Amino acid sequence: MDEDKGFIEAEVLNNRIETRFAPLPVYAMELVEIRAGGLSSEELREAIRNQFWRFDEDRVIRFHLTGGGKLRDYPEMNFQKLRAEMPPVLECQFAIRVGPKRVMK
Repeated sequence: MDEDKGFIEAEVLNNRIETRFAPLPVYAMELVEIRAGGLSSEELREAIRNQFWRFDEDRVIRFHLTGGGKLRDYPEMNFQKLRAEMPPVLECQFAIRVGPKRVMK
């Protein structure tokens, strides 16, 4: 987020490697933080549903679920089933904060 997207293209010319940055299209991305540690599955599902107004076919949405020190502090969720209920969106990601790391779902 907030950086150019693309790849480096390289070509050997006269025994030298010439490189250039080839930009890729950029899509809007939104980060949504939800304090999910200690919530029930239904409470978390409702908190996520309350954010559906943000969804757009040309947008990437990433939910950062926080509030727990361990994975077991978060409710069990069927993220695939939840994604099937969502309005159209380019991509939806879930990142669960576990200590200093994030677990992607």
